[in-house]
Amino acid sequence: MRFSVFGELIVRYFSFSFAMLAALLLAGCQTVDPSLPLEATPQPQTTPTVQRPDEVKYYPSDEPLRMGIEQFNRGHFGLAENYFRDATEKAPRDVTAWVGLAAS
Repeated sequence: MRFSVFGELIVRYFSFSFAMLAALLLAGCQTVDPSLPLEATPQPQTTPTVQRPDEVKYYPSDEPLRMGIEQFNRGHFGLAENYFRDATEKAPRDVTAWVGLAAS
């Protein structure tokens, strides 16, 4: 009987000690130093002029390549070949498209 009371006191002591240690450690944490001024968030730079349509750059879409990979993974090799062929025509330097075309 004495051992269980003694054991209970030890558990309570260590639990209390751990709680106090955690409280002391967390009490020292501050996310913002109140003595420093808060900086304003930087505003994005705006374009002074509107781009003309002939200056807009168009990038090739990766949709045929993505669809080719998806169809290949589903086992639809004929559809995958069509998508990979389209991808190689749109981006001839894309190695993934050429490997997909060869595999399908």
